Amino acid sequence: TDRFKKLKILAVSFFLSQEIRYLVNLSCLEKTYESLIDLNFQKEDFLIPTLVKQALSGKIIKVRDVRPKRDYLYIEDLTSLLKSIINFSNSAGIFNVGSGNSYSISEIISIVEAILNKKFHIKTIAKPRENEVLDCYADIKKAKNKFNWSPTIDLLDGLKKYVSWVKNN
Repeated sequence: TDRFKKLKILAVSFFLSQEIRYLVNLSCLEKTYESLIDLNFQKEDFLIPTLVKQALSGKIIKVRDVRPKRDYLYIEDLTSLLKSIINFSNSAGIFNVGSGNSYSISEIISIVEAILNKKFHIKTIAKPRENEVLDCYADIKKAKNKFNWSPTIDLLDGLKKYVSWVKNN
């Protein structure tokens, strides 16, 4: 269940904070894409896997709402940050993890269209989730400054890699 997965993430965060004296906000792992699906951190019905699956199988993309904006981080950037944290001698603190940018579902669909060189018909339920936050992104300044880290794979390149990965798996 989602609750169990979140508890696993919190347990890993707590363990790491005790072992190497840091705590990272790992709540955004839901928005980290590529092979995290295989690790059961990201469900196949989350946004990016769903969009790519729909895009590869047809000409219609179905989503609830195209407006919400979220922060997405490619898995290689996450592992790069975690390596920096582990190798840093004084890494105590709380750090947000993400790209620092937000992208709407509509923008992600446009990027997938460009990658696949296809135009899709977008069907929306036009029923936003209750209490939907329309723009959400991580403030990563503290992690950037402390660990001299920045994401290196932008959404376009990350989605290209992800689409390729899906096609080959």
